[in-house]
Amino acid sequence: MTDNEIMSMLPEEAPPGLISWTTNNYMDELGDNLMIYSRTSSKTIEDVDSPFIEKSHWITSCICTACGSEMIAGYAPKDVYRSPGMIFLDNLDGTVVPGDWNREDLSAIEIRDGDTIICPYCEEQLRACHKKNIINGRTQSLMVGQLTSIDKYTAVIYWLIHSSIDEYGRLDYAEPAEAIVLTERKLLRFSHLKTGGYGIMYGSGKWEQRKSLTDPEEKLYYSWESCSRRKQGAVMWDESLQDQTGKTGEKSGIKEYLTAGGQLAFKYFKLWLKHPGIETIAKTGFSRFIYKELASNGDFNWINWAETKPYRMIGTANRAEFKFIAEHGDFVCYKCWREYTKLVESVSYQQWLAWEKEMNDTYRLTSLSVGKGIKLSGLLPYLRKQQDYRNINTAALAYVDYIDSLDEILQITGETELTNEQLRPKNLRVAHDRALEQVKSAETCQYDASFKAFYERHKDLEWNDGDLSIVIPKTGIELVKEGETLKHCVGGYCEEHVSGQPVFFVRHYRRPERSYYTLNEDLTKDEPSRIQLHGYGNERHGDHKQYSHRIPQKVLDFVTRWEEEVLKPWCILNKKKDRRRKAA
Repeated sequence: MTDNEIMSMLPEEAPPGLISWTTNNYMDELGDNLMIYSRTSSKTIEDVDSPFIEKSHWITSCICTACGSEMIAGYAPKDVYRSPGMIFLDNLDGTVVPGDWNREDLSAIEIRDGDTIICPYCEEQLRACHKKNIINGRTQSLMVGQLTSIDKYTAVIYWLIHSSIDEYGRLDYAEPAEAIVLTERKLLRFSHLKTGGYGIMYGSGKWEQRKSLTDPEEKLYYSWESCSRRKQGAVMWDESLQDQTGKTGEKSGIKEYLTAGGQLAFKYFKLWLKHPGIETIAKTGFSRFIYKELASNGDFNWINWAETKPYRMIGTANRAEFKFIAEHGDFVCYKCWREYTKLVESVSYQQWLAWEKEMNDTYRLTSLSVGKGIKLSGLLPYLRKQQDYRNINTAALAYVDYIDSLDEILQITGETELTNEQLRPKNLRVAHDRALEQVKSAETCQYDASFKAFYERHKDLEWNDGDLSIVIPKTGIELVKEGETLKHCVGGYCEEHVSGQPVFFVRHYRRPERSYYTLNEDLTKDEPSRIQLHGYGNERHGDHKQYSHRIPQKVLDFVTRWEEEVLKPWCILNKKKDRRRKAA
């Protein structure tokens, strides 16, 4: 059969049940049903049951887009905060009674734009929408794929399901969009659409063959709710999964893939044409794994394409393990196990599940093993012996943090690898805390030369009034200890200290070694300015920092006096020296 003969057999009308299935299952994509309402005069409505019929007044004309029923309701005028609305009687069971009601009627409720309401006729849940917001209409669309056959050829027909709503109601309809056909030779692509402005497709009125094998699900089509009104992607009609026996897709595994929840038919066909062995995996219980891997744009590196037997293709040791994974395996857990066995050591899948259950955290298990290249068969018994932690999970978290700290130390010191003693310290808690201290020390030591230079240039700023004193830190370690003692964040200000926003310690003159208050100044501007002044806990204390305390007035007065009498004159003098130096 020629390509033109195949094209002539492609359908023009959607199969029965497609539109209703789409609207029932993808209401969010096609838009909510609405109760469209607008203000009108009671004189324009015939047979209005109203006690005020002899006097013309405002009422609300409503239409349900789910069943098409028209009704009237009372009119609720707009106020400062809300748009005009409808007045119904509340049945107190979730339903309402239409009619010409007013606010004074017993159990009257107001429904305004955006509120939800149950239609009194079809009992569908609706969203209230004022007519002015729908006057120009809106159309929301969704592409739906149908697995079918054209003669002996397996095909996927893509339909655009449209839901158009305007002031008169709702209309759902379908039009053909794309088709891919699997022949004995290759994939064929046909399109019922052309690409218009902004890359959006529109109907051309007939099927045409396309030379490029573009994935239909990557085509853009119009939909009102989407960003820039452009939408992409499709869903598969699961009620259309016809048996492919005797068709070209019989040995592709496409039906098993779609039955497992797969949506990317074109990508699956491309994968099958490149690796025919994927059919064996799909038909032996692993179709859900293929579905998840394709959905995440995975590379299928967990499959050994050189093998032909299914249990060897996915890396299991025997058929029993293969069957167990097919029936009970979780894809994320399986991929972690597969990567571990390839890169670290060979263990059974059941053993991996036992470790995961004990750890209760697949990510942490993987970061411990694959990320660090550590054998869990030796590590987990070691972690179980760490009595300082309440469970192995907590010990594992501390161990990961410990190894990360050691890696940072290696980068700073230039060493190449960790010793066995470092990898298995006798007391993990002690080694963990020591490593964190080493990291802090190593990070701050790199600023020591800059701290020393800053001190030599600014040492004249140290000052006291006989009671309090200003002290300049000489090393980064001093900043870290200040932050630890006073429970605030100055320990991380090493970079700021040597970059024009220095930190000064406010101490008691007779106890200069004891932390008291911490002062941060900005010397990068024309005049120095205070950034912050804080003491213990940034003036918050209590188990949950729920209490506050004030900085003593004598500290505030001392700092202000130092800024006026010492800091500002020093800055003026040194800027003059800098200008003379530049002029020379």
